[in-house]
Amino acid sequence: MASVGSKSFWEKLRWFAPVTVLLGVMPLSLLALHFFLQKLGLTASTLILLVVTVFYSLGSGIWVAILLSLESDLYLNYYLTRPFHSFRVSEKNGVTTLIVYVLASTTVSALVKLLATKQNEIQALLARIENLASKSGNKPAEAYTLGNWDVNLAKRAVSDSGNENIHVHLTPIEWKILEVLVKAEGGLVSQQQVLKEVWGDKYMSETNYLRLYLSQLRKKLEATPKRPVLLITEAGAGYRAMATRKSVAK
Repeated sequence: MASVGSKSFWEKLRWFAPVTVLLGVMPLSLLALHFFLQKLGLTASTLILLVVTVFYSLGSGIWVAILLSLESDLYLNYYLTRPFHSFRVSEKNGVTTLIVYVLASTTVSALVKLLATKQNEIQALLARIENLASKSGNKPAEAYTLGNWDVNLAKRAVSDSGNENIHVHLTPIEWKILEVLVKAEGGLVSQQQVLKEVWGDKYMSETNYLRLYLSQLRKKLEATPKRPVLLITEAGAGYRAMATRKSVAK
């Protein structure tokens, strides 16, 4: 079995999307616009192609934006600029148009990626601020009851409700999964939500590892792991931890 850090099958195929746009979607769009653009003036056609190029460049890599610009410019030069049906550039305006296409598409592409990155950074910062605020408050420590187990989030401990000397050792990953589930207090938590909270956005498809760790948790907490009543799987939906919250002194 591959490590959690390895890329899934779908992650390895992420290059397929820009290639599809370059070799399939963009050419089909240009063909669809062919007769429509021939009825317009050169200036109007140039602006429409610029909008199409920028649209397909949204969120794409810089190299994709450049290739899309070349596609649009070649179409413009071949069908709409004299001499027709030739890739020969007879005027300086043709070079200027290509430069404008490249600058516009690459700038928009880079700007969209920058905004997405900044948004993630802001969300992470707000989460850290909220975490610090909760730690500095005077609220009692959170604890939950899960069947015959006491789950103390402040102490990161799981102990037998009838005998505090009996503790269950959990690995860091097992603890993170249990924490996400018990906080829902019996509510349904999707597989994607657990994967995001425990491993991050890059591992949203690694459901096989999640099932493995759930199995290990059940062996430690369930009386009958094969017939779980505390950590329940709802097929195609997610998981439930049959936990209830209680307040304990720090």
